[in-house]
Amino acid sequence: MIQRRDAGSSAGGDDRRALSEDHAERGGESFPGFYPGAGQVEALARLAFVQASGQPVGHLHGEPGCGKTWILRRFAVEARREDREVGYLDVAGRDGRETLLGLAELLGVRLSLHDARYQLWQAIRDRLCEHRLMGWSTQLLFDHVDEAGSEVPGLIGRLAHAAESPGSRLTLIVATARLDALRGEAGLEDRVGLRIGVEPWSAREIGDFASRFAPAAVWEPESIDTLWRLSEGRPRGARRLIELSLQAARLEQLSTVSADLLDCVRGELLASF
Repeated sequence: MIQRRDAGSSAGGDDRRALSEDHAERGGESFPGFYPGAGQVEALARLAFVQASGQPVGHLHGEPGCGKTWILRRFAVEARREDREVGYLDVAGRDGRETLLGLAELLGVRLSLHDARYQLWQAIRDRLCEHRLMGWSTQLLFDHVDEAGSEVPGLIGRLAHAAESPGSRLTLIVATARLDALRGEAGLEDRVGLRIGVEPWSAREIGDFASRFAPAAVWEPESIDTLWRLSEGRPRGARRLIELSLQAARLEQLSTVSADLLDCVRGELLASF
């Protein structure tokens, strides 16, 4: 739902709260059942470096399910605590106009669904200019950019051009599954100051994660290595396998989760698609 705000308060405290509150509604403080491994912690530190060093664009990349969305949202939480303006926008499936509308909503500008594209751009630029004049640092986080419409990277590239302007105080973070996802987007790829890869979890990290769902005694000696192999170290896949295997163990009245049980659960999961 598009939130229409009074343009007269555009540089005041209400709009400063609006961007933070928008993130709170969409992201929250954390993801239930997830925690950062070494790769996620390192990625957060490198995102902080992008912002602190004044680079216009950071590129976060990693295989699906490796925690990129958690990283972006956690970065947004930490930025709010430092009194910085931050907005998170998932652009998966959005075309150019939908992306502009979402961005305008994040920034709390007054708009209409019937506004022309140039009007949306002008409203967005005006709001970012207000942030700069107020001395506010602004971070815009774009998730799943490689799953958006073909014109969306170019639109973000226009923002990146603005972020290069002296004193802009604007930082953009784009997240994609592939390192080369921005190839050919000269206005965006050429402005990336730092590329940040997110690696899958190690077997030890998978084991630590599994212990959050059930005591170590529940997992048979080979089950953690099997869980790591089947999930390919991806947190999202590991969580799904853990939940389903524990459910299967309860249904079968088993006191432990074996490697064989995990293999069966994985097979049933694949068969369901």
